[in-house]
Amino acid sequence: MEIFDAHTHLLSREFYEFQTARRPDGTSEILPKRIEDFGNGTPPDFTVEYFTRVLDNLGSCGVERAVTYAFVSQEMGTVGEAARVSNGRLVPYASVNPLSTSSMETLRKLQPRYRFRGLVLFPAMHDYPIGGGAAAAAFDFAHANDVVVLIHFGLLRANVRELIGLAPQDHPSYGHPGDLIPVAGDREGQTFVVSHPGSEMFEELLDLGAKCTNVYTDTAGSAAWTPGTKKPKMLADRFAAVRDAYGVERILFGSDSGGTPWEYHKDALDNQVSAMTEAGYAEKEIAAVLCGNLSKLLRIS
Repeated sequence: MEIFDAHTHLLSREFYEFQTARRPDGTSEILPKRIEDFGNGTPPDFTVEYFTRVLDNLGSCGVERAVTYAFVSQEMGTVGEAARVSNGRLVPYASVNPLSTSSMETLRKLQPRYRFRGLVLFPAMHDYPIGGGAAAAAFDFAHANDVVVLIHFGLLRANVRELIGLAPQDHPSYGHPGDLIPVAGDREGQTFVVSHPGSEMFEELLDLGAKCTNVYTDTAGSAAWTPGTKKPKMLADRFAAVRDAYGVERILFGSDSGGTPWEYHKDALDNQVSAMTEAGYAEKEIAAVLCGNLSKLLRIS
């Protein structure tokens, strides 16, 4: 089966240096040193040669294409350049904080060159309501540029922040998938993707999908759907529930791959295929989740 991964992170050097700069007593050298001490190597400079290794990694796992996105606005250019030299195998999404004027200005400046296909929002991390004015401005940009909106709800954990001694940036009051229901209802001409909302938000994720036909979900972080257990049966039950709420056609496979050094999470692919099989997905339905649905959504043949 062809595989088009809907959710990977490039995690460039700019991402790590941005996180380090936010530590009150830190410098740009402290994070690479800690990562190296942690056994993960040093964040690389992203050259064409490095992009080629990322693509080779995808290919060795049988992945034809993958969405990859900038986690912070400082790495938009790197992600866009990676996609540009990938000959279509990497599809770029851009993350923005709509409360930040510079973040949105960077996106507007780079969009004509790189044609980001998705806009990624973190309302809980950046502390704004998904139904507020800041988010509305981001939605308007996405609509004007024919861009999908991907939203992280639930409790997001960026492990790198813990590594450098920073507290999580989560504001649970803005982390509820149910908050998207009136927004999606008012914007029926736009498409939204809700990514790993966290196990504590699973029922809200299902309710959202049942009520809003313009909302998709990706399966990145599906391990969080089964807190405290690794039993395949529970994951299969969750895949069955998502299919009932969304229909197979609105489920997108995501591995949540990335890291330093960059690696593809083949175990996530294997576990999810096994869970879908156990949940009774037909072969053509699994093929739709792994590739077909996202190809149609982004109109990529």
